[in-house]
Amino acid sequence: MIGRFLTLLLLVLWAGLAAAEPAGLLLDEVKVQGNRRSEADAILGVVASKQGAAFDRTRVRGDIRAIFRLGFYTDVQVDLSEVDGKWVLTYLVVEKPSVHAVRYEGNEELDQDELSEVVDIRAFGILDLAKVNRNAEKIRDLYIEKGYFLAEVDWQIVDLPDNQVDVVFRVVEKDEVKVAKVTIVGNKALDDAFIKERLETREDSFLAFMTGAGTFNNQAFERDQMRVAQFYYDEGYIKARVSSPKVELSPDRKQIHVTLTVDEGERFKTGELDITGDFLPDHPKDKMMELVALKTGDWFSSMGLRETIQKVGEVYKNAGYAYVNIVPNTQVLDEEKLVNLTVDIDKGEKVRFGRITVIGNTRTRDKVIRRELRVYEGEFYSSSALERSKMLVTRLGFFETVDIQTTRGDTEDTMNVVVEVKEKPTGTFQIGAGFSSIESFVAQAQIAQNNLFGRGQNLSLQATLSRIRTIANLRFADDYFMDTRVRFATNVYRFETNFRDFTRSSLGGDLTLGYPLGDDWSVAATYTLEQVDVAQGGFGGRRTNPPIYNLFNNGLTSSMRLAVFYDTRNNRLFPSSGWFVSGSVEEATRYLASENEFTRFRARARYYYPLPYNMVLKANAEWGLIFGPNETGVPIFERFFVGGPLSVRGFFRNSLGPTIQVPDTTQGDAGTTQFNVGGTEQMIGNLEFEFPIFQRVGIRGVLFTDMGNALDRTDSLSEQLDQFRYAWGFGIRWFSPIGPLRFEWGFPFEPREGEDSQVFDFSIGNFF
Repeated sequence: MIGRFLTLLLLVLWAGLAAAEPAGLLLDEVKVQGNRRSEADAILGVVASKQGAAFDRTRVRGDIRAIFRLGFYTDVQVDLSEVDGKWVLTYLVVEKPSVHAVRYEGNEELDQDELSEVVDIRAFGILDLAKVNRNAEKIRDLYIEKGYFLAEVDWQIVDLPDNQVDVVFRVVEKDEVKVAKVTIVGNKALDDAFIKERLETREDSFLAFMTGAGTFNNQAFERDQMRVAQFYYDEGYIKARVSSPKVELSPDRKQIHVTLTVDEGERFKTGELDITGDFLPDHPKDKMMELVALKTGDWFSSMGLRETIQKVGEVYKNAGYAYVNIVPNTQVLDEEKLVNLTVDIDKGEKVRFGRITVIGNTRTRDKVIRRELRVYEGEFYSSSALERSKMLVTRLGFFETVDIQTTRGDTEDTMNVVVEVKEKPTGTFQIGAGFSSIESFVAQAQIAQNNLFGRGQNLSLQATLSRIRTIANLRFADDYFMDTRVRFATNVYRFETNFRDFTRSSLGGDLTLGYPLGDDWSVAATYTLEQVDVAQGGFGGRRTNPPIYNLFNNGLTSSMRLAVFYDTRNNRLFPSSGWFVSGSVEEATRYLASENEFTRFRARARYYYPLPYNMVLKANAEWGLIFGPNETGVPIFERFFVGGPLSVRGFFRNSLGPTIQVPDTTQGDAGTTQFNVGGTEQMIGNLEFEFPIFQRVGIRGVLFTDMGNALDRTDSLSEQLDQFRYAWGFGIRWFSPIGPLRFEWGFPFEPREGEDSQVFDFSIGNFF
């Protein structure tokens, strides 16, 4: 303000000295001084006074105003001087400070990233005090939205050298205000429980840390008001009204009481129904009437009306009529308490897809996204293809969010598509150590990149060292090998696994080629070549003399596996909905130069069902069968062993399966002990309920129940079911920056002699 006053005073003085200046003065030079970060040309570009033009006071006053309007200066002054016989007009500017950094103090409940999302002041920008004040209000609004009604936000400008400043927002959060009570007044047709369980605004409870209940959010509460009215519209109360709510703060200022008042009105039924307008050749009027979700004589429902409009619209949009206009005309008959409905269709012109643009991908290459799209430039518009495209891009697992928007194209019959993605980290570096009663010391390390060089390829190197496992595995996979639809994957590995009574060592690799049969179905063939060695020992520490001919046979395994897959999961890495089903047959035969011969069948089905509040219900079922052509049977190291964190939790790893009595050399000639020979068939079932604990940092809880066993395929089904083992448990999962970590406690039902009543497992990676 002082700078502007001095500038106006200078203009007044100029006006008083007008007679002292030469008449018809021509400017020999116009320049700028005082600018450090802004370009002189940018300033001179807005002034009207130019070199060679006559000096004009009115024009100079307009120049000063134009420079101020740039918004970068606190003061602008003008100097007209004669230098070496030339008249020089100089604009003297004082720049506003630039923002060096934006800092936050006192914020504990909301982190810096959350605050930065609402603050639009950025480093290296020009300081604008009005903007700083507005951002302080935006921070306070964010706190109110999160339930901190008493939060206070202040700001300070900290001067720094070189005309720079820090903008500091100071927050006093105070306690979060919880919703103590939600009261519904005037409701008769719909009871309190029906309404409350469908609101976002929920009363505080002891499970609030899981569900988020008790938090008051202004925007959510406004949606709740409309939601309550919608509940009544869906039940036929088309004139129901929800009055302005009353929100009261408790005397201790720690709780609020919310009251919603409802005027229900009369209930209406559905009257006459009709569809008019433009019909498609393959969808005449009688066929379109089948899409009407309402029925004459039933209670009118706005949900049924919306469903009707959606179904009718989908028919036309999938036929290329992107701008179809569907108008529901309702006639309310108050005396009869009826609502007549006529749906009028104006299909408009057919529309083709125009430009398809991908934005937001800084690492992922465009082609990785585009090859998942089911919309193509020049083809007719299809809303279902857009939805399918969004699902397939999301399923890659490379992005936090995927949003597909459409805009009008360059012509009336085209529509452009914008695919916007927000990338998330796809590389992990895992290193850790732990201890368990069965594995003793466990060390694990893994380096993985699920989106190698932004090409959608997967490369991982894994190493595990413990008392019962030594693993080294290098894996590479590409779902679009050489930019074709062929899926390529290969593994090179060195495994050593200690079972209870023997040790299995293998060195080898495999090669997989697959091909999609559609978006959900695919087939694959895998060739495996490995040298397998088996030896006495194992973590049981016992010395036995088992009378099994092929127990310690070593040899080469050369096998071919054919598999089919069905996959509708919404995310391949962390699914929350959909199915994953697979079936395979593997043959190791002498015709492939295999010394170990067997045929193995496997089937697996996994289902993911999303629940409210980011909870997920998961189910897994597995079956396996193996047999061999030789009289000696299936090599023991290829049989099924069940138990542990990847099969039936609550039991030690690989501890379940058929056993036989064998001599125990540590007990003399008369001593025998049970020897687990593994099963030639396995059945496993898992059911999980996963729920958020601290969703913000990726910590989730899980309750589970598992069942199954490794079985002898010669037993009858009833005998096999009798051998099933059952367990339940709970766990904590942390989707950490280095990968998903699992901590699970399993409790077997009816533990047998020698079995622990509780088994703890720590592992890295998802179960299913």
